[in-house]
Amino acid sequence: MHLISLLFSCMLLLLSPLSLKGETLVEGLVAILTFEGEDSRGGPLQEVLFFSDLERYRLFFEPHKDENTPNRDKEKNEVYLERLDTLIRQKLLEPEAVRFIPQKPTEKEVENHLVLIRKRFKNEVAFKDALQSVGFDLPELKVEILRFLWVQKLIQERIVEFIFIRPREVNAYYLEHQKDYTGRPFEEIEKDIEALLSRKKQKLKIEAYVARLKEKIKIEVMLKEENFDFR
Repeated sequence: MHLISLLFSCMLLLLSPLSLKGETLVEGLVAILTFEGEDSRGGPLQEVLFFSDLERYRLFFEPHKDENTPNRDKEKNEVYLERLDTLIRQKLLEPEAVRFIPQKPTEKEVENHLVLIRKRFKNEVAFKDALQSVGFDLPELKVEILRFLWVQKLIQERIVEFIFIRPREVNAYYLEHQKDYTGRPFEEIEKDIEALLSRKKQKLKIEAYVARLKEKIKIEVMLKEENFDFR
């Protein structure tokens, strides 16, 4: 996308607030990702992220957090930046998924995940209100679901399946954190520890993968602290 066209589009969006029940969500630019190469017009190859993209991720894809976990103190900084970082990660991994996972998610897989998303809302009206609030329709959501699942397949097939936890790693963790498992025999918590260590390795490998991809692009973040009242 040419820079002039990008700026013009941003101005139009800023002048076109999205409707929310009882409030107005004013659209705004939060980040620009500039990739290697050129677009079809010979301009920079870019992915532009807006406030509505963050809100779409929060509404339809962000894992639900435990209501008892206190996070209000960081609601206006870490939570937003973590959300943006997760969205950037998704955008970076989407081309990798297309490149390395030739079998894209099936229509049935997309529909099954759509059922799970609908369950996030108390009824169909609330679900449709959420779609409308971020300027989304059902076909667009299905496209995003497909991309999301494609990245999950990439992570599963190229990262998770190559993670192995050795028995000595489980034993070492148990001995180091034995006080956390007082009164529970090792045999009872062995699988739990193995799963925990596997998740930690998975997180580190994904972070390393994404870090390598970030080295190849330019990331401009426009999300400022004064914007954190968005949600």
